[in-house]
Amino acid sequence: MKNQKNQKRKEIIASDGFIEANNKKLSSDESKKLRLDELSEKQLETYSQNYQLINLIQSGVPVDDALKRLGLTRSHRSVRELRKRYRKQGKLGLIDKRWFRVTKTAVLTVETKKIILYYFFTYPAAGQRAVWRATCESCKEKKLPCPSESTVKKYIDSLSEPLKMFRRGGVGERKWQHEALPVVRYENTSYANQRWQGDHTELPTWIRAKINSKWIPFRVYLTIFLDAHSRSIAGCQLSIKYPDSWTIALTFRHAILQKKNKKWRNRGFPSIFQTDRGKDFMSRAIAATLANAGIIFDPDAPRYPNGKGKVERFFLTLDTGCLRILPGHMKAIGKTEGAALKRVHELLTLNQLYAEIERWIVEDYHQRVHSETGRKPAEFWVETARLRLPADDDLNLLILKEDKERTVKNTGLTFTYEGNKRIYWSPELSFHYGQRVRVAYNPEDLESVLLYCAATGKFICEAFDMKAEHPRYDVDDIRLNRSQHRRGLKDRISEYLEEIEIKDRRAVQNKEVAETQAELELEEDIDTNVTDLSQDEEINLLLEEFMKIQRGE
Repeated sequence: MKNQKNQKRKEIIASDGFIEANNKKLSSDESKKLRLDELSEKQLETYSQNYQLINLIQSGVPVDDALKRLGLTRSHRSVRELRKRYRKQGKLGLIDKRWFRVTKTAVLTVETKKIILYYFFTYPAAGQRAVWRATCESCKEKKLPCPSESTVKKYIDSLSEPLKMFRRGGVGERKWQHEALPVVRYENTSYANQRWQGDHTELPTWIRAKINSKWIPFRVYLTIFLDAHSRSIAGCQLSIKYPDSWTIALTFRHAILQKKNKKWRNRGFPSIFQTDRGKDFMSRAIAATLANAGIIFDPDAPRYPNGKGKVERFFLTLDTGCLRILPGHMKAIGKTEGAALKRVHELLTLNQLYAEIERWIVEDYHQRVHSETGRKPAEFWVETARLRLPADDDLNLLILKEDKERTVKNTGLTFTYEGNKRIYWSPELSFHYGQRVRVAYNPEDLESVLLYCAATGKFICEAFDMKAEHPRYDVDDIRLNRSQHRRGLKDRISEYLEEIEIKDRRAVQNKEVAETQAELELEEDIDTNVTDLSQDEEINLLLEEFMKIQRGE
């Protein structure tokens, strides 16, 4: 049916070509030929339906049957008016004259608009009513029709947002630069790990944390580092308080070092780090960390945070692609703490939310073709990355929070933070009993701490919380480690004793040999003295005889 209508419409256009305009009816188109191909698609469809309707009625088909056959809903009166126009004007009567009606503005002329804009920008503090009154006085002086107050109000409301921002002066200009200034897109990178963009955001979801054996809902913040070239995520960190320099340092550590998830291959130092001018990013601790790591810090211009648009866009992708399908989203349960408290047992913990976000980044975002690069972020990073890795574990010492010293006991390490006492243990601590160590910890994740020698600063091990919800080590592990340590000590002591006995026997033998050598040397000295004495006596006797011969005795 639809194809038949289109074919009929084409036949009408081909047969007619154009319709002569009636000068009386279409005064605006005097001495002009009205072409059917200048009509819109909807107008042309109406014209074709009117033409088919007239043909059916002239062929003797009743009006109701003709309307039903064409699928039209019209009254008999409108059909009579159409037939009347067709008899008088021919095919021109099939066109609705309202299509060519031009509404002329009687009051709001170009001159009146200029007057309104003059008072609108000259007096930025004036309201719309004051602008209307000033406009009316000026129109009276120039003998122009005065617009109504509602007309002036609608015209001012219809102005573009940049014009309204410009009227507000400095404040509006800054807002325009932040929100309305056109963004010029260009790529300022040529390889992965050349430039990272970092930023914080408050996630639109709730999490829960146990405080004094009671689950409490908390808001959660995300710190993200994005590789500007490949659009891959270098590292991220979650926290239940607004991120500070310590959170940024932990994010750097996560981004630079090898991830526990082997599928997440991003690592290494960036050449340039770009972010806004927040006090957390501009802190001395972060500046020292970047300087020691050889990273160029490139903050955005003051009051212009739009420069890092790539990481800003990622937050929206994370929300729509991951967070909205997880329990606790604010659009599902509400934005107030009371609404979250009612459904607190449905919420995820901080570690559970991090696991979901990490899974989405590695398995979904990194494996999906990016709309701007046309490549998968993970593959693009692997192909173009230039790795500059830390030489040793100095990165841990570089980004530590304020350290606290503790003494290793036979039960591990006791550490108290904000009134919560925790016991940390690791098999490596068995060899450092009684040693003073320095504790490096993450206030947002106290399931493990890093331990360093307080005297030398050498890294010892990572100790884990024994009272955690899912502890890595339990009491049986400690007992097994102690028994193995005791057996090892016994074996080593036995080996030491054997070595000592062997050394003692060697020492006794060496002593006996030395004494024997000393006795032999003494005997040789005595024999030499006796021999020397007998020879002297013989010489003396010979000398005496020789003297006697000389005297003639």
